[in-house]
Amino acid sequence: MSAAAINLGMQTIWTSLVLVSYWYRRKGNYIVHGALMVVVVCVTLVSFSLVLVMSPPTGGSMETYFNTPVNIAQFVSHAVLSIPAIACGVWLVALWRPHSTTFPAKTGKLAEATAILWFLSYVAGAVGFIVARA
Repeated sequence: MSAAAINLGMQTIWTSLVLVSYWYRRKGNYIVHGALMVVVVCVTLVSFSLVLVMSPPTGGSMETYFNTPVNIAQFVSHAVLSIPAIACGVWLVALWRPHSTTFPAKTGKLAEATAILWFLSYVAGAVGFIVARA
């Protein structure tokens, strides 16, 4: 199994957990929502860092992302969606207080935007994986 396939599998799990977390949030269970988001954000930051360490953006490793217009579009769309999704996730986790009564009201739109960005980022990455294998 390739590193890209393993990464896609892991991202499928993390994205699923973000969607499940958002479902718990909508049901009013902010403890489960917050705990899931803490796990997902931490694991995503670690995996993102590992990708950068294993394949640093120097020494020609970025050439594969920019060798065709399709690869450029996939790379840019995935980056434009995933960087804000991760940043919003980190921000939500940093703001979260387990028994806060104001947290849900203050972060409702941000949580929704984060879930949407995270899902769209996943779709862009999955499409890129499929196109690269075709």
